[in-house]
Amino acid sequence: MENSLVVPAAVIGVAFIVFGAALGIAYLSGSPVPPFQPPPNLAPLETPVPYVVGDIMQSEDTTQGAIVTGYDAYRELYSYQPVVVNVSAGTFHILEGTGTMPCQEFEARYPYKIFTNT
Repeated sequence: MENSLVVPAAVIGVAFIVFGAALGIAYLSGSPVPPFQPPPNLAPLETPVPYVVGDIMQSEDTTQGAIVTGYDAYRELYSYQPVVVNVSAGTFHILEGTGTMPCQEFEARYPYKIFTNT
């Protein structure tokens, strides 16, 4: 008779934990409604962008490389991560620090895409 309240209390406790976990997941996943403004690092779909996020670019003399990490269509800037590319081995080494550069300057400095299957 003394243990008759233990089982219902355990069921209520487990239900409370599951409900709390579901609320936590719903809260952390964010709002399902998309924002009205695109994120600042993505170009609007109607804007033609020569390079997209994730493209690996290389200079004409192959001494410099960059991974495109963002594109701001409103300020016409690329953000990029400098890399050292070894085309013959198919490898690259990511250098420290990211930078931003105006679109025209970036496209002139890094005119060639490499690893086009990425």
